[in-house]
Amino acid sequence: MNKAENNSTIVFIIPNLKIGGAQRIFVNYIRSINKDKFNIYLILINKVGSFIDQIPSHVNMINLDSKRTRFGFLKLLKNIKRIKPDLIVSTTNYLNLLVLFASIFVSKETRFCLYEPSMPSAQIKNKHFPRYYFWLMRVLYTRADYIIAQTDEMKEEIIRYYAQPKNDIIVTINPLDKALINNQLDGAKNPYLNDKINVVVSGRISREKGQDFLVRSFEEVVRKNANFKLNILGAIGNREYYDELLKLVDNYNINEYVEFLGFKNNPYPYYKYADLLVLPSRWEGLPNVVLEAFFLQTPVVVTNCIPFFKRFIKDGKNGYVVETDDITGMSKAILNYSELTVDKEIVPEVNMEHIFSKMISNE
Repeated sequence: MNKAENNSTIVFIIPNLKIGGAQRIFVNYIRSINKDKFNIYLILINKVGSFIDQIPSHVNMINLDSKRTRFGFLKLLKNIKRIKPDLIVSTTNYLNLLVLFASIFVSKETRFCLYEPSMPSAQIKNKHFPRYYFWLMRVLYTRADYIIAQTDEMKEEIIRYYAQPKNDIIVTINPLDKALINNQLDGAKNPYLNDKINVVVSGRISREKGQDFLVRSFEEVVRKNANFKLNILGAIGNREYYDELLKLVDNYNINEYVEFLGFKNNPYPYYKYADLLVLPSRWEGLPNVVLEAFFLQTPVVVTNCIPFFKRFIKDGKNGYVVETDDITGMSKAILNYSELTVDKEIVPEVNMEHIFSKMISNE
């Protein structure tokens, strides 16, 4: 694509396009921007992942082809200086630090925006990065012109942990690509070839996603009602943890009630036709799957892993919020699924193009 002289230029930077919450959000960001108004670039540390096919053809995709994020610094800086963007948007803590370090050598006319993928307190508590990274974040995050927080609580934590001025932080929930969802549902049939009460959980198979907690709860569910079926979607993030789950299902003797379906390129029929979607996570930023379920009018049961849920979900009406690792509370909520109804779409529209335009104009 030839750069249009009168258009603003946005560069999105992300490690890869593997399945993940931050990757999904960046794809949605990119797809929501008018190509006639903006020059759009996507810089990848490594061009891999299932979301590559969802990047529009008009986007300039640049592969740094680096095995590790930090090894791509010089290539990243070279491309930023060549493109001379009006706005750079990046995500993941490691990459955000690299981009902010690069900002030292870039024109002051370029604005920098960070997308914060998760609650800082959860990342620190669960040791998502070495301790010295926390110090680097406090130093370098002040160089960001803007930070996107997914909830008010996340904004307050960014201020508390990274000492950011309040007016630099923009709170907005994750946008949905509703056109993409509808397109992937066009002609799709019910994937559940049974007459069970189908419960679906979707997410990377890893301890923070809480599938072990859900399996333990589901044993109580089927003991009281054998008509339930648990359908687990998601790629294996941790092989040892996945093996633990298989053993747990076997030990509970509930193999016929639990099925691991693996990763699905198109998970939306599973959300739409499920009787209930469950999010058993121990910590999150703002999970897209809950927003997608509500868009498809599927009720949910979620853990109280972020305060946002208690404001967004009408407990006992369109969903239930239970405490993390509360096995009895989770099983009771699942058993009471028939009390829940999502009778209208409640997911608000998010205009990221407008937000990015205001960042560029510094309004």
